[in-house]
Amino acid sequence: MAQWNAEQLHSIEETLVFIKLAHKGQSYGDVPYWNHPKAVADALIDPTLDEYLAALLHDVIEDTTYTEADLRELYANPVVDIVCLLSKEPGVASYQEAIQRIIDSKNRSAMKVKMADNYVNISGDKSKMTEARRERLIAQYSMSLGMLASGLN
Repeated sequence: MAQWNAEQLHSIEETLVFIKLAHKGQSYGDVPYWNHPKAVADALIDPTLDEYLAALLHDVIEDTTYTEADLRELYANPVVDIVCLLSKEPGVASYQEAIQRIIDSKNRSAMKVKMADNYVNISGDKSKMTEARRERLIAQYSMSLGMLASGLN
């Protein structure tokens, strides 16, 4: 993890409290859901504070009752801009299109967070999934990792 100063650590701790509340009652496998965004944030390589906070918040808009407007009241624009790029947009038909949208934005922070998300998803426990679903997801995340790596080059 990056070296954070006291103010930054306070922001991270407040965000952890927020995501625990936002994702209350949701699970990721056998653990409370908030563990997933925490794992994504911790998987980032040399993150800025904005990237780390965005990773913690990356599923809030699409998986909870909180909206973009709610997040904009609590966080700086760069953080919320990243979260918005990572959130499913109505009308985007495929996962590949969603990844291309992130790449086309040229937002390197969003690409880094999505790569960390894909890494956590691909390496997570899939023992309770059917073989077909497991294979489909691994192929999807592998494709995404390749696209994002190219986008960052």
